[in-house]
Amino acid sequence: MYLANLTMIPTLFHQGLIDGSYWSLAVEIKFYACISILLLFSLFMYINEVALTLGFLLFIAAFFFGLPANYSSYFLAGILFYGVYRKGLSIWHLCILPLLLAVSLKYAASGAPSLSEGYHYPFDPQVIQLYIASFYLLFLLIATKKIELSNKQVYKTLGALTYPLYLLHQEIGRILYKLTAVYKVPHIVAFYLVTGLVFFVAYLLQRYFEKKVQHHLKRFLNMAANKFLQVWSKIVKEKV
Repeated sequence: MYLANLTMIPTLFHQGLIDGSYWSLAVEIKFYACISILLLFSLFMYINEVALTLGFLLFIAAFFFGLPANYSSYFLAGILFYGVYRKGLSIWHLCILPLLLAVSLKYAASGAPSLSEGYHYPFDPQVIQLYIASFYLLFLLIATKKIELSNKQVYKTLGALTYPLYLLHQEIGRILYKLTAVYKVPHIVAFYLVTGLVFFVAYLLQRYFEKKVQHHLKRFLNMAANKFLQVWSKIVKEKV
């Protein structure tokens, strides 16, 4: 099970997830595969146009044909927000981003019952939709530079902590909460205590492990990617 989880797609080997929150890794890998295809065929420069087109098609598929959108709208919206940040807001962004928001809200509402069942707690679809709409608005304000991130180092540090937090929060957080229950720590105190501790451990991992490893890992991956692209270019030229 441990070796299967190291691949980040253990379900392909009929193994369960070592941590429940890691289900999203398979979704991310699909996105990276799509980006790799764009890179391989020298289409990455058109990623904004691709996202606009796919955003429109996704809206049609979700609302007129009832096809599941899953998390596609969030990835496409992220690409478009970055495009707005780099090149400015266009009429196409104003047309497609609201469609992606509509898809996100539709998908979120449809998933609320399964969340309520899985966590044994009533999740209000409207509250979930309000959170999602708020994040869309926040990203739009940042992308259009209406909100200036004055202390960029703070936000860089917080951004760097997101992945260690993702790795730690579910199972370790649950264990810590159970410990606070054993010692009858008040809920509000337990919340801040566990949150602070998980943030602290995430900071230690990022500062003293991830930072030291990532330089060597990036260099190795860059070398491997360049070698692969050289071989790929030769294959393409030979076919042409």
